[in-house]
Amino acid sequence: MAGLLEASERNKRAYDRFLQLWNNERYSPIVLPREQEVLDTVKEYLSKSQDRIAMYDKVHRDMVHLHMERLRFIFEDYVRLRLSKLSDKPFLYMQTELQKYLTENEQDAARAFLELSHQLLNTTIFQPIKAILSNHATELDPEASFQKELRETLSRQLILLRSKVVVVRFLQATTITSFDTETVVAIDDQLAVHFDAVEDHVIKGSAVLVG
Repeated sequence: MAGLLEASERNKRAYDRFLQLWNNERYSPIVLPREQEVLDTVKEYLSKSQDRIAMYDKVHRDMVHLHMERLRFIFEDYVRLRLSKLSDKPFLYMQTELQKYLTENEQDAARAFLELSHQLLNTTIFQPIKAILSNHATELDPEASFQKELRETLSRQLILLRSKVVVVRFLQATTITSFDTETVVAIDDQLAVHFDAVEDHVIKGSAVLVG
């Protein structure tokens, strides 16, 4: 697979980095920042796949075709993974801290998922409770109470997600800090560690999640 993007060193670097982004997204408990330049390079490469395949003889055409299909699958899976996280926890991605990791389209998708969730909650929970409370002298607003509890829950949930243990391989020698304890790691060291200790390293590309 290393020779899949042999046409240029730029494509090769983009391909290698894209595989890292995909793996990181698979194992990260939260959506990670996109690297649009890398994704644009891969999309451009895929858009010219037919022209590229036509350059080879039949044997090589079949091999290149398989490589291109695998790359196309990985690209689509990368998008699916991100949307799955947004649909699973749309409330979480309304926080400014995580919204900066999303594209405008993904922010719109998160808001759409949030609206659907809110409609479901309103139909199945808020309206029935309000109907019951209407027969009693009370100032309780179930939706306002829910929103207050939700804000507190989201803060706890984000902390829990970031404390998830992940397996990471380091691409550079560095020092990580977990629970106020510093650990020196070398290139190709592989550790099981809490995600929040390596989140910045993963985002910057100096480490990659492997499990």
